[in-house]
Amino acid sequence: MSAARLDDTHRLVAVAECLGPAPVVDLGAGPCLLEPEAGPGYVATDVRAELLAAGPRRLVADVVSLPFRDGVAGTVTCVSVLQYVLDVESAVAEIHRVLRPDGRAVIVVPNLAYARKVLTLLRGRLPWTSPLDDWHGGTVRYFTRHDLEPMLTRVGFRVVDVQCTGRFRRLRSRWPSRLGAEILFVLEPQRP
Repeated sequence: MSAARLDDTHRLVAVAECLGPAPVVDLGAGPCLLEPEAGPGYVATDVRAELLAAGPRRLVADVVSLPFRDGVAGTVTCVSVLQYVLDVESAVAEIHRVLRPDGRAVIVVPNLAYARKVLTLLRGRLPWTSPLDDWHGGTVRYFTRHDLEPMLTRVGFRVVDVQCTGRFRRLRSRWPSRLGAEILFVLEPQRP
């Protein structure tokens, strides 16, 4: 199913609208839903082969050690992956490394500062961010815009845009820090 056929509230519709130049390297691609939107040269990676949809240019790879030369990707997407990574800064540095100087990165992370999650915390409960979350595994990192942006800058990115995904995303993107269950970052390498 392509992003064009997904419900407008699906996170990948927002990601597809932000794609930059080809080739697109899709980290944590799973069923490869972005492939129809990404154009020629789409490359899908995931940590386990059985997670990847069948097709050409599928690689098993860890986001902290990508099997690509420096500066080969026009766009790198990393959708709902970083919350499962122990060393987030190394993962973001790898994204920066494989991106061309004129490229774009699109990163989506769960937002702990989302009003509903804050209320859950105030009730003394953990705000699970995924159906994969339970006491046997799941999210190991939580993010807020104001905690992640300085690290993105330190690694060498310039934040071009910050948006929400999901229902009413354009309206909610006016205040993504509080109104977005997920935050979508559009990034470009900083120019010297």
